[in-house]
Amino acid sequence: MLCEKHELERRLQLEVWQLQTPSKVCHLLREIGRGRIDEGAQHALLRCISHPVSQRFSPGNSYLNRLLKALVLSAEGEQEALIDELVELHQSILLQPTQATTLWCYKTYSYSAAISDTCRSSFGSPAGPGDTKGLISLHVSQDLLEGSTGCHEWEAGFVLSEYILSHASLFKGKRCAELGCGPGLVGVCLQRLGVGSILLTDGDAETLLNCRHNLSINAMPTEDIASPSTTTDVEMAQFMWDDGVSLDADILLGADLLYDPGSHAALVKIIRSSLRNAGATGPRQMILATTMRNEKACFREHGTMDMHYQV
Repeated sequence: MLCEKHELERRLQLEVWQLQTPSKVCHLLREIGRGRIDEGAQHALLRCISHPVSQRFSPGNSYLNRLLKALVLSAEGEQEALIDELVELHQSILLQPTQATTLWCYKTYSYSAAISDTCRSSFGSPAGPGDTKGLISLHVSQDLLEGSTGCHEWEAGFVLSEYILSHASLFKGKRCAELGCGPGLVGVCLQRLGVGSILLTDGDAETLLNCRHNLSINAMPTEDIASPSTTTDVEMAQFMWDDGVSLDADILLGADLLYDPGSHAALVKIIRSSLRNAGATGPRQMILATTMRNEKACFREHGTMDMHYQV
């Protein structure tokens, strides 16, 4: 019984940390309360909101306001009184000035701390109630009008990150470069595997600034570089794909880079240029994760007969 309770509370942590819909969180609270959002379930939510991760990397007042509002309505419908601590928390959020409820927030994800080729990573799998190992926190914008698309997390980025964590030996000692680093999830995963070197690139200055912040909170030192020839553990560079840049790396990586057909030609050009010569540790390769659109057409239309690719 105790193990089941802890498991439910672990799930609750990640649902809140990843800003799941209030209805889903309330459904889980009913599981914890054996069918009702009783005092015990409410204290479980309070422990989650008071957790050190929640305090340092807050889901944001906007989300917490919506969550607590849904909780009030659900509890009233079940004739359950809201505990004083949650009432006070909700009141304090409502008293915050409007600008304090920005749609910028943190989301925290979990993966298996035992990283190896035989251990699948699992973003979304629970960490222990007091455990902060195997967690990655990202500062992201929930409003596409506030922050570029690179300041959001995308499904393809999680797929690529799971692949990286699940195939550690493939990346060992390799020089890795990412096109379109976004909020920095892939970079954090590469650093935690201890790859040879990392170059994170993007064309948007705001995205790089936000990525740098996410690298720092996940304990990654970063340096800007004037040119790709500078060697550091983790490097960051800003350029556009049509700038004619060639990246010197053993493995190129990218997630959800094919959403704009107008950029396909420039993307193929930089991939071809970067993969042309063999790397220091063998043939170079590009690993691309993408939402399924028309990837084969992208490569056929832009003359990739000189490159071997698999979809």
